[in-house]
Amino acid sequence: MGGDLSAGSSSGGALDSAAGADAGGAAGSTVASGGVSNAGSSNGGASQGGALASAGKGGVSAAGSTGAGGTLASGGSSAGSAGNGGATGSAGAPGVDPCSRSNWTASASESSLSTTTPQLYNPPADAIDNDGSTRWSTGMAQVGGEWFRIDLGAIAAHLTQIVLDTSNHPTDFPVNYKLELSTDGTNYTFKTSGSGSSITTIGFVDSSARYIRVTQTGADSSWWSIQEVSISCQSN
Repeated sequence: MGGDLSAGSSSGGALDSAAGADAGGAAGSTVASGGVSNAGSSNGGASQGGALASAGKGGVSAAGSTGAGGTLASGGSSAGSAGNGGATGSAGAPGVDPCSRSNWTASASESSLSTTTPQLYNPPADAIDNDGSTRWSTGMAQVGGEWFRIDLGAIAAHLTQIVLDTSNHPTDFPVNYKLELSTDGTNYTFKTSGSGSSITTIGFVDSSARYIRVTQTGADSSWWSIQEVSISCQSN
């Protein structure tokens, strides 16, 4: 009789142990699958593991299973962390200022480009270098059809005047001229015409353009020269 009771106790302990292991494993599985919060792991360990431990030694196994579930839950939480923000874009490059002399490019139909006499090396760039001691010149008598052009680098919203200074070579002004403007360097629009002087001031109606072309239309034994160019310009 006593033996039966002993056997029943032993058998009940074994059952408790197995039940505890199964329940503990289930509790661990619950925490692992829902493990987005530490609170869930803690709850599973304290109530499920504790209850099973009081039922029998199998509760130790249940507590171990719950602990493993908590570790997995923690890993799940880390995997769900937010990604880093995207890198900040770089600022766009500034636009070309057509009214800044540093952005201008000059060209001409003819130029004096002597390599043996420095004073006669007069390329178009010397008319826009902001240096009154240099000049551009054709290197030949005026016959008509010679032209001088400035590319501002971008379209200027407002152009109203251009001044051709030849004061250091007072006879080298254009005998007659016409002025044309263009936005593309190919199609030009006539704006005005007139006669030159040592300082030739050419005014015209407010216009938008990128290219300014002055063509000499007269005839004279003097060269055509430009010591410096000034432009009344507004970029916007």
